[in-house]
Amino acid sequence: MQKYLVHGVFKAKSGSGEELAKVMMEAGDLAKTLNGCILYAIGKKEADPDCIYVSELWEKKEDHENCILHPTMRSIVMEIQSIIDGHPKKEFDMDVFAGFGF
Repeated sequence: MQKYLVHGVFKAKSGSGEELAKVMMEAGDLAKTLNGCILYAIGKKEADPDCIYVSELWEKKEDHENCILHPTMRSIVMEIQSIIDGHPKKEFDMDVFAGFGF
């Protein structure tokens, strides 16, 4: 039961956290329709509303890579890049070998 998990942080330009959150929800809506997406969780901390956290769980790493290559996702990624300050930060990724709820 090996799965692939990636967790990233996206820092919006000052005051653009809500806009970024909405676009990340669009990305999640698309991801759930693609092959292999098990979980797409979006969150933020009250102390930093311009910082959006995303955790994704996929059947395999290749499914995640294919998601990023999807033409509509590429458009969403370009929109995200116009909202964020700098580059997204991949906090970690890992192969999940055990757990429950998915």
